[in-house]
Amino acid sequence: MAFTDLTLQELDKIEHGFGTPEDKQRAAAVLVTQWLVTGGLTVLSVQGARNSRALASEPIEIIEQNGVKVARVLGESTPEAPSRPASHANGPNVNSTAESARDIEHGRGEAGEATGIGKPRMTAEAHALDGMGHFTLEFTRDLSPTARGLVRKLENQGWVRVDEIAKDDLVQISKWFNKEVAVVQSPYGRLRVILGTETGILKESIKEGEIFVVHTHPVMRSSPGHFGKDLQKAGRHVEAVVDWSGQVTYYSKSGIMNPRGADGILEPLIGYEAGFIDSDGNVIGFARVDIIDGPTGTTIKVTSK
Repeated sequence: MAFTDLTLQELDKIEHGFGTPEDKQRAAAVLVTQWLVTGGLTVLSVQGARNSRALASEPIEIIEQNGVKVARVLGESTPEAPSRPASHANGPNVNSTAESARDIEHGRGEAGEATGIGKPRMTAEAHALDGMGHFTLEFTRDLSPTARGLVRKLENQGWVRVDEIAKDDLVQISKWFNKEVAVVQSPYGRLRVILGTETGILKESIKEGEIFVVHTHPVMRSSPGHFGKDLQKAGRHVEAVVDWSGQVTYYSKSGIMNPRGADGILEPLIGYEAGFIDSDGNVIGFARVDIIDGPTGTTIKVTSK
């Protein structure tokens, strides 16, 4: 390992300058130590000491072990230097979207992407729960610019505020995470997109006063059996489910509004216009949500746009 010309000049000045031999040796050792640090070398412990002063009274030499430059007292042997760990070309391995989403559900943040470790995922696998579809998604090819921005925010914190969101973007985001995704609205009219689980949205993700507007089902064909829990939790106002085919199914406490086909599968509700979805297919929310406390409990009054 060669010294730079500047380092050699400095050593020469020390050797021919004033001072006792001990002072010159100490000054030379300090200079070499500084060179080691700035050169990015690994300075091993010398006789149990781990700082530059320990080198001041000892002659040192530079050797190479396992591809790593190390310093040692002249003539001594050194312990085996650790080899460099293999680098991950794409950052840490996030085993699956499901694992990442579980971290969000437990309030710890998304694994990998959320903590800023490594590179964000650029592909994802999705499997419809009804067995009717398997998808491999590419981030830039299959997600719109809006959806891409929302995905990165959902990876970080599990929810994101929006003014509106296209139902088609909801479908692609749901496929990306292989999870249900919901749009909820606060009494102040603010919308949030929430990342859920494979089969629902956790209660702890919903803030006080928020109501469901639209959520996704990770299936390609909707059937009444998919709405058991939804109907149990539904209010008097109409809300909707978007499945992975893009079909919108409307329902309320009164039941499912879409007609059933001969095979029992739900069909599109032709001619119906919901106030919370505009003519372009964007989820825009309700005009007003009122939370009314009364003697018999809390009443939620929703006014469509």
